[in-house]
Amino acid sequence: MDIFNDNTQQEQKQTEGLESPEDICASLSDQNRLDNEIIKLKSLPGAFVEIFHRKVNQGSSVNETLVLVTLPKIGGGLISCYFVCGAKYPESPPSFSATVNGCESKVHSSTLQNWSGNCLVDVVRDVLAQEPD
Repeated sequence: MDIFNDNTQQEQKQTEGLESPEDICASLSDQNRLDNEIIKLKSLPGAFVEIFHRKVNQGSSVNETLVLVTLPKIGGGLISCYFVCGAKYPESPPSFSATVNGCESKVHSSTLQNWSGNCLVDVVRDVLAQEPD
């Protein structure tokens, strides 16, 4: 039994007939959506993706997921995108910051400003398109 292929086939069944990646993101349950987003992030060329789960407060049942995506920069070096997907995610956008070669970078993402139906990978693509220094 190949668990990865079984999960992929199940996700494909859930997303059959949907028009766009935005429709796919909007259609999945919260956990399935996050799992699907992680798969998309890992498919970016050269991407290294780390996922951490933590409780918001000790004794709380509210969790948040931290996602770190590190990619090679076109001109050399690394871009790291940090996402914190809180309790209201995916209805609300994640918190976001980025670093270039370990230094905080000011990047703008229209995807975050117009979050409804968008995905984490769309934010990363916004950052890559800006080629931050």
